[in-house]
Amino acid sequence: LGHNVGLEHANGLECGAVTSGPSCVSVEYGNPFDTMGKPTHGHFNAANKAFLGWFNPQQVITVYPDHVGQTFTFARLEDRTFGVQALRVQTGGAWYYVEYRQPVGYDGTNPGLGLFFDGPLLTQALLSHTNLIDATPNSLVDPGDVHDARIPMGQTFQDAQGVRITPIGSTPFTVTVLVEASPTSGRGPRPDIKANGQDGPVIVAAGQSTTVTVSMDPGTQ
Repeated sequence: LGHNVGLEHANGLECGAVTSGPSCVSVEYGNPFDTMGKPTHGHFNAANKAFLGWFNPQQVITVYPDHVGQTFTFARLEDRTFGVQALRVQTGGAWYYVEYRQPVGYDGTNPGLGLFFDGPLLTQALLSHTNLIDATPNSLVDPGDVHDARIPMGQTFQDAQGVRITPIGSTPFTVTVLVEASPTSGRGPRPDIKANGQDGPVIVAAGQSTTVTVSMDPGTQ
């Protein structure tokens, strides 16, 4: 199914004893929580759902490096809801998708979620290519080490760009995450870009054409 709609395999990022860095390699099928990875069942990860357009705009919060010290609460990925279900955090030229998974519904028999579901999962995404990040490397014996990939409650994931993600609270239905970043994270302040002089999308009916003028505030990068 996934390949038919444009998805690649759900890979994992193998970094040895660390969570990120220049020596990391992408492992094919390395995400055991996604049906495009190792198992034969499980929801698509949040990055893949976003790539497919399965989220409404309000269901994914985009977090830029200038959003320092903000907390976000969002629902587990399995629920049918119009509320927030993922974070999209900028880091350099890629994005982190932060999602909360629980052993319910289609995820109910996933072996990793059945044991380690006390924190959010983190996926690095660049277009349709995704890598699950193991936030607790070398904690279990391979090949099952990635089954506890979530960020444990109260612990912090930090990458080389200075992005820090810390889960600070959860219920069976929601998780609260603190996102921090150093001044050098990502690509600097988010640009103020407008289409036809306004924020938000430009709506064009099917079969129609239009001219769009895009402008950016010169005071931003």
